[in-house]
Amino acid sequence: AKAERLEEFFKEFSGSYNYLINSHSPANHHGVAMLIRNDIQWEGPINIELDCPPRYDTKSTDPSCGRVLAAKIIVDGINMLVVTTYVPNSGVDRKSPLKNLNYRITKWDHSLFKALQRMGTKYERVIWLGDINVAPQDIDVNYPKILMRHAGFTIEERNSLNGFLQDSGWIDVWRQQHPQKIAYSYKGYNNAKCKLRLDSCIITPNLCDSVVESVIYPDKDFMESDHNPVSIKLKVNSEKEVP
Repeated sequence: AKAERLEEFFKEFSGSYNYLINSHSPANHHGVAMLIRNDIQWEGPINIELDCPPRYDTKSTDPSCGRVLAAKIIVDGINMLVVTTYVPNSGVDRKSPLKNLNYRITKWDHSLFKALQRMGTKYERVIWLGDINVAPQDIDVNYPKILMRHAGFTIEERNSLNGFLQDSGWIDVWRQQHPQKIAYSYKGYNNAKCKLRLDSCIITPNLCDSVVESVIYPDKDFMESDHNPVSIKLKVNSEKEVP
């Protein structure tokens, strides 16, 4: 949807939340947005520069258009950068199922990971969340052998994300808290057969001890969407919890 239409929708929450929107061009493809509680101090949007070209279906010259949105959250003088993304899918063409894999791996991932590292150096505490569009491990999909050449579970995509996590020390919160649990955030529509954990909250190591809980919400509560929400709750000091 266009930003103007989304603004009309988000205004319904204005009594409790502020909002940020980064809609795609063309607007009917995708976008990212944030709702921030009114009682939380924040600054934004924070610019995240990507040194890669936009994907072929983006009219904007900015590769982050409809894909990346960031804000600084300030709780008791502690600064945290929250970065939400809708990572480009490697396979949106039915005739060529992995048409965008090369762009995803060699351009987007490379550029985004560099940007996240820069943000980690600048802000120290960073939360990266959203549709990461990759299931990192076999346990994160329901049919690993079948899905090995499926967008979101190719060895190239997994190696790319897992390489970043290993090199940076950043943490996939849900998997760390639930090392053996099976749950999926992507279920498709109409009882689709393929299920993957494509949505994640990934944090800098210095936030690890602040995590109170992480949740992937069940299918039955979100049947109107092909994805289920994922959440984390942090305790930034001995008193306050921040969902």
